[in-house]
Amino acid sequence: MAVKKFENYGEIFMGAVKDYCTKMGIDQPSIEAKREKTLELKNKREEDSPIEASPKESMEERIQNTYSAFLEKDSLSEIAFERGFTSGTIVKHLLKAESDGLPVDWNKLISVEKLDQIHEAIQKHGRDSLKALKDNLPENVTYDDIKIALQIVNQ
Repeated sequence: MAVKKFENYGEIFMGAVKDYCTKMGIDQPSIEAKREKTLELKNKREEDSPIEASPKESMEERIQNTYSAFLEKDSLSEIAFERGFTSGTIVKHLLKAESDGLPVDWNKLISVEKLDQIHEAIQKHGRDSLKALKDNLPENVTYDDIKIALQIVNQ
């Protein structure tokens, strides 16, 4: 989504930034360098991303492509990067794939340490509220981690 927004609004946004910098006397070459770096990263992402989510993909195709990436990759962030989605969207796709009968090894997406922390929080605070669990866990434990842990606990 961010790439699409960049493609649609990047030039407009950069024009507004340039105008502001001119008014405020801010050095624009540093902004141009950052812009070039952003374009370079965007191009690298496109080159490195063998599976792209396109507007023409149906939901079923998105889920299947995410599942295929899951089978090949070992981390949620890798899958999200490759697919061009957030990690939360990847978790939703995998939940749907699992409900459709595809086996999902959730354990490969979460460390044993995080799983233990979440399991302890579930025992103390229940599983009804993700927010209550999140509020009682270390900052490095994400909502996606909690959703994954709940899937493991429910199996």
